[in-house]
Amino acid sequence: MKMIKRDKRGFTLVELLVTLAISSIALAAIYGVYKAQLQSHVTQNAVVDTQQSLRNTFYIMQRTIRMAGFDPIRNLRSEEAADGKQRRGVHGRFKELCEDGRVTGACGTGYSTAVSGASAIAFALNDTASLFDGSQCTTYPLNDLNCVKLEALDSELVAFRLNNNTIERYGPQTGWKTVAENIESLTFEYLDDALNVLAPPAADNAAGWLTLNDNLRSVRITIEAKAIADSHNPLISQKNSDFTSNRILTAQVRIRNSGIE
Repeated sequence: MKMIKRDKRGFTLVELLVTLAISSIALAAIYGVYKAQLQSHVTQNAVVDTQQSLRNTFYIMQRTIRMAGFDPIRNLRSEEAADGKQRRGVHGRFKELCEDGRVTGACGTGYSTAVSGASAIAFALNDTASLFDGSQCTTYPLNDLNCVKLEALDSELVAFRLNNNTIERYGPQTGWKTVAENIESLTFEYLDDALNVLAPPAADNAAGWLTLNDNLRSVRITIEAKAIADSHNPLISQKNSDFTSNRILTAQVRIRNSGIE
């Protein structure tokens, strides 16, 4: 009977080292491809999120600013004619509006910081005047909360500002609320019919803002968003100039109610 001799020798150290080296090279290549794909995916998602955020911000601001001075039943116009004090349109600040009773409704927290200028805009409209009227409060006892809630719907104060790299929107019932983050700058330019830039007066110059509103026809908004690479996410590409440069978007809004008497 023939005996079968088995070779019991294993791999040599050299063979193991060669195998380990080849495996390491292959794994490194696979990881490099995976990291590049992951970086591209994360970066593109960041770009999409930034662009979508800017589009949403412009949509909110355009839709709202377009309605500045809205007064469907001419309620605010008649009050302006009676005492000569501005209630409609763009305001230097809301402080006077809220504290001397120039508008009905409670002013939310933060109204005193709602001002207009090159980096912020504050305006008034009478959006729900056709539904509610201040005279309805006569049916309630003095200081009744239901009356306050009703009055709060009668006039609307709206403002936008840049605060700590965040665009915020002011509303009388909400106060300041975040609209967009990671914003480098926010600029408003006030334009007349010929698209000439009107210099905004000081916030407390009431007469200056009355004059500006007489000539104001549109507002140009410029938003500069921080570069995607500034997010400090290690997976965000730091090489492509598209990702290391700030993004600037501009839009012009026609104020529908400006110039209407």
